[in-house]
Amino acid sequence: MKKQKSFNYGRTHRMIAITLVMVMVIGVMPAAAADWPVNLNRLNADDSWTNSTISNSTFINLTENEFGSFTDPKARVWNGTTLRKLLGHFDDNDDTTFNSTLAASNYTVKVIGKNKNADRTSIFYSSEITTNTSKFVVADKLNGTYISTAGYPDPKIGTRYYYPLKLHGWGCTDTERSVEEITTFIIDLS
Repeated sequence: MKKQKSFNYGRTHRMIAITLVMVMVIGVMPAAAADWPVNLNRLNADDSWTNSTISNSTFINLTENEFGSFTDPKARVWNGTTLRKLLGHFDDNDDTTFNSTLAASNYTVKVIGKNKNADRTSIFYSSEITTNTSKFVVADKLNGTYISTAGYPDPKIGTRYYYPLKLHGWGCTDTERSVEEITTFIIDLS
């Protein structure tokens, strides 16, 4: 007769518990835990392009260095960094500072994404961004939590999406230049 192997129930229960905890932790990770890229493109004065991307982890570092916040007319709080700080990441070859001298040339900045689920490209001028204020906020958080990939209820259009970034601020509100679901920032120095 073959000897039957014993089954260690204590070890099995621990493994199941560990697996369940791992599934729960992974299941409730914030949307920002997934590494999203957003394009950062610069058309140089000689008509050559400098192209890169920014990941959420790099973006979070920018928010820690220069925090930006805006409360919209619906009392929603948008947190992230200033547009000035983000542009300083790729306006020249020094990714740590905003180049005010270059900004004095009044170059254009295009922000490409959507607004109310429709395609939108908004244009800004560097002269609007030269001060270190929260006039323009590039947000990755809404009311203290990372912007959800699932969207938000909107009575006019059903579900409204903002992920991964939203450009907002009092510089956008007056001119309807807010951009959601941002995919690309373009600096045009030509």
